Amino acid sequence: MARAAERADDRRVTAPPQPAASPAGAGAPLSFASRAVHAREWAGGGGRAAELLLYVWRVGGPLEATGIERALAQLMQRHEPLRTTFAPTGRGVRQLVHHQLTPRLEQREPDGRGSEARLRSALTQATALARRPLWLDRGPLWRVVLWRLGALDHVLSLVVAHAIWDAWSAGVFVRELLALHGGVATTALPPLPLQLADVAEWERSLPAAPHARAPAPLPGLRRGDDHLPVQSRFRVARPADGAGLARLARVRRTTTSVVLLAAFVTLLAAKTGAARVTTAVADARRDDPRLEHALGYFVGFRLVTVAVDRDAAFGALATALHRQLHVERPPSYDALLAVDPQAGCDVSFNVVPPAVTEPLEQPVEAGGLTAERIADVPAGVAFPTRARPWRTRFECELWCHSDGAIDAHLLHDACALPEPAAAFAGECARLLRQLASAEADRTPLGALIGAGRW
Repeated sequence: MARAAERADDRRVTAPPQPAASPAGAGAPLSFASRAVHAREWAGGGGRAAELLLYVWRVGGPLEATGIERALAQLMQRHEPLRTTFAPTGRGVRQLVHHQLTPRLEQREPDGRGSEARLRSALTQATALARRPLWLDRGPLWRVVLWRLGALDHVLSLVVAHAIWDAWSAGVFVRELLALHGGVATTALPPLPLQLADVAEWERSLPAAPHARAPAPLPGLRRGDDHLPVQSRFRVARPADGAGLARLARVRRTTTSVVLLAAFVTLLAAKTGAARVTTAVADARRDDPRLEHALGYFVGFRLVTVAVDRDAAFGALATALHRQLHVERPPSYDALLAVDPQAGCDVSFNVVPPAVTEPLEQPVEAGGLTAERIADVPAGVAFPTRARPWRTRFECELWCHSDGAIDAHLLHDACALPEPAAAFAGECARLLRQLASAEADRTPLGALIGAGRW
């Protein structure tokens, strides 16, 4: 979309047509990214959302439950995904945008005496409630719970189906919720040139992507029966390391995201013994200003395949990945995955930039209220609700913070990794520290990993 125009000088293909707003209505097609999500959401689950996201804020100020209910109703009218459900049809799963759904606000009483004891009780309840199912065909696909700690002190939690939500959406949601609670009219909020259904319609106008077969499985990822995945979170880069990685990206004339992808691919090749690695790489698309204030799941994916030679320099691998992502992408690059989403890919990779993480880390002030995300509950933590009958076995998200630090969020089958997740994260941290040094650009991959580790 906007990225295509901004990088026209770095592309060898004609830019695709730009999306235009279209009237909302029932039975709209899914976006390509949503199709991949829903293939796994519906398979074997009867419409029960496979992954739920949890966000928890502590809100200070004169908050009123009736004001939150009113603000939620206004948000639902403004953002179509908040009043969207999904239904399987003969033409595949379709998204149904309803004219109206009842907002879902629950009020609960925390246990204990004193604000800190009541806060701990609210967090325990919030985590437990996050595992209650949401059904894709019933809606709404989210719920808000409110706990009162004191007259001017509340806890607010949001549980939402990943099928309608990306990480960027959380910042938009809490800012607008507080503003509307404070009496700001919806007409005073930034306009929404595009909604999720508009993007889906636009994608249908793109040139058809060439058929791509599902990539061969990585040999080192073990397989077992479908079951609930394991998730874990680790700090893999300090602020100083983040600055060094950004410096390396400038040397290679690429982005920090490409450098991080090259590091991830290097680790996968070393751990699995694969000479070629295929990864589904996420693109959040939020650099398009028309999507800046929209709620929804706008993430697109590309399949990237690269040869990995342990004797080649790290800089050469980063350049090869940059060429695939930013130079040789086809006109329909936004539409990929161009394979059967059920077959999919063993591994997916995503970099969450500071533009997304900052709104979740900094207090939000609007409408006379201040909302601060509670750090004890990781932002956007996924709560799998059932076994995953799709082929992706290892998902890695690197959350980049404004100070340069990086956290790895790993989601994987319990039997998939050839070593514990903590060991993989430790290797990742060690590799990123090396890449942050001045000589990393020309260092062979095998030397970066170390003797006996490849």
